[in-house]
Amino acid sequence: MKVLQLSCVAIAYLLVGGFTPKPLATQTYYYVSGTDFQRIEPAHTIEIELCQRSMNCTAFTDINNWTTTAQAFNQTTDYSKFIGSITFDEESVADGGSDGQLTLQEALNAICALYQATTPHAMQACYDVGTARVCITAADACH
Repeated sequence: MKVLQLSCVAIAYLLVGGFTPKPLATQTYYYVSGTDFQRIEPAHTIEIELCQRSMNCTAFTDINNWTTTAQAFNQTTDYSKFIGSITFDEESVADGGSDGQLTLQEALNAICALYQATTPHAMQACYDVGTARVCITAADACH
């Protein structure tokens, strides 16, 4: 009887929490200061400073261009300006956001795809990816 009870407890644990990836936490990732292609608004292609040029998916989705260390920029509500940071519920297992959580790579890929799907491209304050939500913080200048 004890073995059966312990087995039931073990199965219940696995069903309730053992197989479900736990979120790491609500996480903010900052676009690294000095990184190229920070402009959210499209068609900025000839600016002398590369950070002033419009974002492209190659640079935007490169996880090396993001850090959890706060970067110096002034926040703005003008989403034609520059990328500052993104915030979302992070997890370590890529599954498309069906559980309300994303990996950094999933969040970046989704934001870029959704941004490019609008004509003309227009950054939004938040995007829903599956049941996950990714919110964008715009910066008032290249940082």
